[in-house]
Amino acid sequence: MPARKSAKEWNAGQTGESRTPIRSSVIEQCTVERCGDVASSRRLPRGWVRTSVSESSEPAREWCSGWCSTVGIALAELRMQDAG
Repeated sequence: MPARKSAKEWNAGQTGESRTPIRSSVIEQCTVERCGDVASSRRLPRGWVRTSVSESSEPAREWCSGWCSTVGIALAELRMQDAG
């Protein structure tokens, strides 16, 4: 099946087969102590992130980096409580 005009414009006219996806783990266990712990009232170390997702069953948590916090937010969004 030929590509649509919009697809050709997006791909700068290139056609062909897609690359085989690389098989790798997207989420690996963080090795930093206390990363992902339930948030406390303590002052966070420099560079750490505290996250909280409204209406999630996951509590607020503390993360060692932006990358870990992004993974945590995504998981919290998957655990949203029913709006009913």
